[in-house]
Amino acid sequence: MADGVRLRTWTTGVPVGSRPPVVLLHGGPGIADYLAPVAELIDDLCPVHRYDQRGTGGSPWDGTHTIARHVDDLVSLLDAWGHQRVVLVGHSYGTDLASHVLLARPDRVAGLVQVAGPFLEPWRAQYRAAERARRSPDQQARLDALGAQPSRTGAEEVEFLALSWCTDHADRDRAWGWAMAAAAPFTRSTS
Repeated sequence: MADGVRLRTWTTGVPVGSRPPVVLLHGGPGIADYLAPVAELIDDLCPVHRYDQRGTGGSPWDGTHTIARHVDDLVSLLDAWGHQRVVLVGHSYGTDLASHVLLARPDRVAGLVQVAGPFLEPWRAQYRAAERARRSPDQQARLDALGAQPSRTGAEEVEFLALSWCTDHADRDRAWGWAMAAAAPFTRSTS
C-alpha cells in the first residue's frame, strides 16, 4: 500500500475466457480469512483473490480504520493484481465495503454479490430470536456473558465466535464442531 502497510493476499484460479476475476471480501472487521472454501468452489471458473483487511489476520495495522482507507486499499490491490474490473463478493461487513467501492469506483466493479449484509435489518430481530432458540440455555448464558465483557482473551474470542456461529449449521449434532473449527484460527486477543 502507499503508506507501506503490507496486506496478506491469496490468489487462486486461472483466467477463463473473458470472465472477470472475483475478489472475496471477508466480514468482521477483525475476523481472519475464512473464505478459502468459497474460493475453491469457483476458482476453476476465474481468478479469485482474497485478502486480510487492515488489522485482520496477517495484515496488522494500528491506525484509524475508515471506510475510505479500506476502499483505497482494495483499489490499490486491484492495480497490483492488474485488474481493471472485478466482481466483488462481500460477506457481512464485506458487503458494506463492496458497496462503498461500487459507489466510489463504479468503473472498477463488473458485478456485486452481497451475502448476509447490513441490508437484512428488517429481519434482524426474527433472525436473532431464531438463533437464541437454537442454542441451549447454558450456551446462550455463556454467549451473553462473553458478549458483555469489555475485552476477551484469544480463547474466549474463539468460544464467543463458536457460540455465535453454531446456529448457522442445520445439522445440530455436528454444528458445535464445525463452529469451533471455523473459530479456531481466530486467536487474536482483544484485551
